[in-house]
Amino acid sequence: MTSTRLQIRQAMLNEDVTGGLYGTATAGAATTLTDTTLLAVGGNAASRYSNQYLYRPAAANAADYYRRVTAAGYAPTTGVLTHGTPNYTQAPLAGAPADSGYYELWPYDPRIVNRAIARALTDRCFSIQQDSVTTNGQTRYDVTAAPFSLTSITTIQDQVLEISQITGTDPNAAVSRWDRAGNTWWPELDNGTLYMRFKPAPTGTIRLTWKAPYAALTDESTTTACPLDYVKWAAFFELFDALARDAKRRGEPTEQYDAMKADAFTRYWAENHKHLGEYAAQLYRGKARWKSTAPAPRMGRAGSQLGGSMGRTI
Repeated sequence: MTSTRLQIRQAMLNEDVTGGLYGTATAGAATTLTDTTLLAVGGNAASRYSNQYLYRPAAANAADYYRRVTAAGYAPTTGVLTHGTPNYTQAPLAGAPADSGYYELWPYDPRIVNRAIARALTDRCFSIQQDSVTTNGQTRYDVTAAPFSLTSITTIQDQVLEISQITGTDPNAAVSRWDRAGNTWWPELDNGTLYMRFKPAPTGTIRLTWKAPYAALTDESTTTACPLDYVKWAAFFELFDALARDAKRRGEPTEQYDAMKADAFTRYWAENHKHLGEYAAQLYRGKARWKSTAPAPRMGRAGSQLGGSMGRTI
């Protein structure tokens, strides 16, 4: 199931951890947005949405996307929000059908939220890819040139998870771990070109299992195949991490953001394991092995002595 950036933000607001909401205006003017369906809640304080960001991503003019509710700019009995200047160039609903009246209320700048979603997709959420490559006897290969064509790999150390030897063809191919048979590989950067170096040179067909980041969303209509809960909690983590660092820059306490960041990371990490399984760790490789032609000393216990016949009797 695919999701848009708007749907990701809605999923974040549905968690009720930010104090924001989303809805559809029933009327609008140059300085106000009215929602009698969702906002007309008698008894709420006029400061309920004080200084929150009023985001209209479907506004007919980009100049009307962002406003902030004034300090006492909420009329709870009528559901009217009053924002600070400048006035809207086109009132909510005036640009229908393009402007459906849709709006969001955020305690944080929605542009920061959108950037957090972009970072989540490109830095924290991944899909598992498997590519089979028929090698040609070399020990070094350009990862973007034939027979390889892994154009989405930019950091081999982080992205390549497993290398297997393939015998036969799918669906009945035999698969064995090439990188656990005393073989090694490492990345090489040569004059801006990224290579993989193998020792010994692989033969036949190998399969690279690697993780690919998702593409960032730069508008409201483009979709991502990243599972919604996965990107949602990754975006929360990125958002609270950014807010904590910005608070620190301003010399303000970060404890609240740090706690929210930790909670979001726990939820994100569970989703990460769900979708990456055994590959969820940053690196997934077998330990390097070594061999020696010299016999190792006998240091274990042999009968009643330590170290063999010349050892100490116990």
